[in-house]
Amino acid sequence: MAIVILGGIATSTVLNMVVIPALYLRYGRAEARRSREEPAIGAAAVSD
Repeated sequence: MAIVILGGIATSTVLNMVVIPALYLRYGRAEARRSREEPAIGAAAVSD
């Protein structure tokens, strides 16, 4: 049972430190860039 617990801790650590940030860099920036370029449907146009 200790092996299962340690495996879960190791897996969650790898996910939180490697996989999740990599996914954010891949998809999070594109979404932020897209939201700055195109206003959402129904959003009021803001002029400077």
